[in-house]
Amino acid sequence: MAIKLICLDFVGTVATFSPDVVTTYHAFGKKFGSELSLEQVRVKYELAFAQAFGQPVDEPVDQQWSVDAWKHVVRGAITDVVDADGPLFDALWEHFASVDAWSWCRDIEKVAPLIKSNGYTMAVASNFDSRLERLLQEPGPLAVADFVFHSAGLGWNKPNLNFFRAIEDATDMQPHEIVMVGDGLTNDIEPAIEAGWQAVWCVDEIRDDVEIGVPQIRSLSELLGVLS
Repeated sequence: MAIKLICLDFVGTVATFSPDVVTTYHAFGKKFGSELSLEQVRVKYELAFAQAFGQPVDEPVDQQWSVDAWKHVVRGAITDVVDADGPLFDALWEHFASVDAWSWCRDIEKVAPLIKSNGYTMAVASNFDSRLERLLQEPGPLAVADFVFHSAGLGWNKPNLNFFRAIEDATDMQPHEIVMVGDGLTNDIEPAIEAGWQAVWCVDEIRDDVEIGVPQIRSLSELLGVLS
């Protein structure tokens, strides 16, 4: 059956942190008086992130859940700033809502207009919150997206199948009419297949060691070719 809707994951698929998230946390922490080294922030960030976002995927989420989770990460990563979930958190929260915090990748700047001109409906579908809507309203390749879906709005994080079902409901599309394009095997590709969607896996290097049965691409410039 013909694909009608292309859902693009955001982080790691079409955009990357610029600079990386730990470097940003370290720099913002210093502005607020932190004396932690970059490596100390890295270790603390990774632990805090795992604690905040490692909950079972069968638990619903919303915007407040996202705020609370990221406050936990900021407190855990920058431990020598008093009230790190106050002004420091606010500054980081706003920073990542701007295109200035990101770099486009995998040729999305060239490919997004081609997706539209070839008649596909295009969506961004990410484990994110309402900041994603603000971010994609700024000038950039994804301003042409027909839909912006994030977990805080859909009520579930990937890989929960409810994330995918909510997109079907919002777009009035059948599972076989949708393709998920993402870099995450467990968050994007495997649950999309389970949901009955098609999938295209974005990889840095082709993975011959993984038998997943979907196309693998290194650049989004290959996407329309594998869908045709």
